Amino acid sequence: MEAIRGDETINNIAKKEEIHPNQISIWKTEPIEGARGIFDRKRGGKPASEEPDREELLKTIGQLKVENDFLKRKSGLFR
Repeated sequence: MEAIRGDETINNIAKKEEIHPNQISIWKTEPIEGARGIFDRKRGGKPASEEPDREELLKTIGQLKVENDFLKRKSGLFR
Protein backbone atom coordinates (compact mmCIF):
# COMPACT_ATOMS: atom_id res chain seq x y z
CA MET A 1 0.00 0.00 0.00
CA GLU A 2 2.94 2.32 0.64
CA ALA A 3 3.98 2.02 -2.99
CA ILE A 4 0.47 2.75 -4.25
CA ARG A 5 0.08 5.76 -1.97
CA GLY A 6 3.52 7.01 -2.95
CA ASP A 7 4.60 7.64 0.65
CA GLU A 8 8.10 6.38 -0.11
CA THR A 9 10.09 5.40 -3.17
CA ILE A 10 9.98 1.81 -4.34
CA ASN A 11 13.68 1.43 -3.56
CA ASN A 12 13.20 2.63 0.04
CA ILE A 13 10.30 0.24 0.56
CA ALA A 14 12.31 -2.62 -0.97
CA LYS A 15 15.24 -1.98 1.37
CA LYS A 16 13.01 -1.75 4.40
CA GLU A 17 11.08 -4.94 3.58
CA GLU A 18 14.13 -6.76 2.15
CA ILE A 19 12.38 -7.43 -1.18
CA HIS A 20 13.60 -6.80 -4.71
CA PRO A 21 12.25 -3.49 -6.13
CA ASN A 22 10.83 -5.29 -9.17
CA GLN A 23 8.53 -7.32 -6.90
CA ILE A 24 7.20 -4.14 -5.30
CA SER A 25 6.54 -2.68 -8.76
CA ILE A 26 4.59 -5.78 -9.73
CA TRP A 27 2.56 -5.66 -6.53
CA LYS A 28 1.88 -1.98 -7.16
CA THR A 29 0.51 -2.47 -10.67
CA GLU A 30 -1.69 -5.51 -9.97
CA PRO A 31 -4.37 -3.73 -7.90
CA ILE A 32 -4.38 -0.75 -10.23
CA GLU A 33 -4.92 -2.96 -13.28
CA GLY A 34 -7.57 -4.98 -11.43
CA ALA A 35 -9.47 -1.84 -10.50
CA ARG A 36 -10.10 -1.05 -14.16
CA GLY A 37 -12.24 -4.17 -14.48
CA ILE A 38 -14.51 -3.03 -11.65
CA PHE A 39 -15.65 0.00 -13.59
CA ASP A 40 -16.09 -1.94 -16.82
CA ARG A 41 -18.50 -4.36 -15.16
CA LYS A 42 -20.61 -1.54 -13.70
CA ARG A 43 -21.02 -0.04 -17.18
CA GLY A 44 -22.02 -3.38 -18.60
CA GLY A 45 -18.72 -4.14 -20.30
CA LYS A 46 -17.96 -7.66 -21.36
CA PRO A 47 -16.24 -9.73 -18.68
CA ALA A 48 -12.74 -10.81 -19.62
CA SER A 49 -12.53 -14.40 -20.72
CA GLU A 50 -10.75 -16.51 -18.15
CA GLU A 51 -9.35 -18.82 -20.82
CA PRO A 52 -6.37 -17.35 -22.68
CA ASP A 53 -6.59 -17.05 -26.45
CA ARG A 54 -5.14 -20.20 -28.02
CA GLU A 55 -3.62 -18.34 -30.96
CA GLU A 56 -1.89 -15.86 -28.65
CA LEU A 57 -0.46 -18.71 -26.57
CA LEU A 58 0.86 -20.51 -29.64
CA LYS A 59 2.45 -17.28 -30.87
CA THR A 60 4.14 -16.77 -27.50
CA ILE A 61 5.41 -20.36 -27.42
CA GLY A 62 6.88 -19.94 -30.90
CA GLN A 63 8.59 -16.70 -29.95
CA LEU A 64 10.06 -18.23 -26.79
CA LYS A 65 11.32 -21.25 -28.76
CA VAL A 66 13.10 -18.98 -31.24
CA GLU A 67 14.64 -16.95 -28.41
CA ASN A 68 15.70 -20.12 -26.57
CA ASP A 69 17.34 -21.57 -29.69
CA PHE A 70 19.13 -18.28 -30.33
CA LEU A 71 20.51 -18.18 -26.80
CA LYS A 72 21.61 -21.82 -26.97
CA ARG A 73 23.51 -21.14 -30.21
CA LYS A 74 25.16 -18.02 -28.74
CA SER A 75 26.24 -19.92 -25.63
CA GLY A 76 27.71 -22.79 -27.65
CA LEU A 77 25.42 -25.44 -26.12
CA PHE A 78 23.41 -26.01 -29.29
CA ARG A 79 24.99 -26.90 -32.61
